[in-house]
Amino acid sequence: MTHPILSSFRLFLRVKSIAASSCGHTFAYGIDLNTDEIIKVRLNTVDEGVDDLSQARQMSRELALKQVKSQYTGANSRDSLQTKRDKYQATYLSFDRCIEIPSTEFGIKAYRSHWAELMSADPAAEVMFGLGHVHRQLIDPVLQNQKPGAAWTEIVEAIDRLTPQQQRSNHQSIMAALNPTDEQHRPREGYAVLQVYEQDQLQSEIKIFQHRKVVTHYDSQGQALSILQAVSAEETLEYYFNGLVTKTNTEFNISRDIARIILNIFCGHPVSASQFSSQATDYLTSLRQLYRRFKDQQLTVRLIAVRTILFGPYKIRSLLASNPQKGPLKLYQNNQFLPTVLVIQRHADSGRAFGVFALPAEQASSFKPCTLSALPLDMAQYNYRHLIAEE
Repeated sequence: MTHPILSSFRLFLRVKSIAASSCGHTFAYGIDLNTDEIIKVRLNTVDEGVDDLSQARQMSRELALKQVKSQYTGANSRDSLQTKRDKYQATYLSFDRCIEIPSTEFGIKAYRSHWAELMSADPAAEVMFGLGHVHRQLIDPVLQNQKPGAAWTEIVEAIDRLTPQQQRSNHQSIMAALNPTDEQHRPREGYAVLQVYEQDQLQSEIKIFQHRKVVTHYDSQGQALSILQAVSAEETLEYYFNGLVTKTNTEFNISRDIARIILNIFCGHPVSASQFSSQATDYLTSLRQLYRRFKDQQLTVRLIAVRTILFGPYKIRSLLASNPQKGPLKLYQNNQFLPTVLVIQRHADSGRAFGVFALPAEQASSFKPCTLSALPLDMAQYNYRHLIAEE
């Protein structure tokens, strides 16, 4: 028989309370972010941990006991739920290796877990579920001041297949992907990906990034600060579409010409042959042939809207210090995307989001990690969710 640990799962909890129950265990009570159900979760006892480990890994009980005691007890052991409550004021908790157990309270499902991790102590924190990638940019040993190291996450907000008959909705989708603000008019960073398929085979992938320009702000002391700020989605397309971006790379110019054709057919943007990067007869002829193939829908176009969120300084330091070949980070290597939960908080002055927690949404997902280029074509929509504190 399969031991329960082999089919365990991960839970994400919006904490309402942490308290001892009549059975003697301390439980975290709250809302399951996946199901919106009220549930309760406790941590494994040493005996339960030993039993799980010895059976799942076919390990002797003596060796399992030694390993579990090092994790569950002692100076460097896991925090208790009381500590999560009293020291960290946990508002959101993640639980690993969860197993459902009999509940003594009617209507409230109960679970036990191997480990609890603080997602956020901020009651105003927001949670995103979607296909995600965690990216690390290590500190440059030579240019430490200019490139001090960074980490960010990319979350797929929408996946749409474009058709020439829906120019208005197509235009709205690409505007949303490039919009510098979200629905609440707060800063948003992101980019759009145009993928071209022929008979379900990817032929071309074109990324359109938000255009940025230098703007001047004044701090509380009246000092002028120059920063790069994303322009409107319309301005971004203007720069991209009309050739105002200065880059001489041939591959980029061809990609931009293909994007011009796509935006013309699928979004109604006007285009003139004089805008193309080359006026050579053979080149213009090939573009006209490509135009007809798009128009006749011999080629399929998919739009992916990706949102980029920089992590906060504490999380950046943690990610840069982590071994990318161990733990959840290894799943994101080589631009792999997989179902991810991301917790964000916001700067009080600007409303700009910063990430404080990111983790694969499942322990053993049936979704194989893959790049954006390898996403199955039939994924017309992926279940992206954005939970805010008021919900």
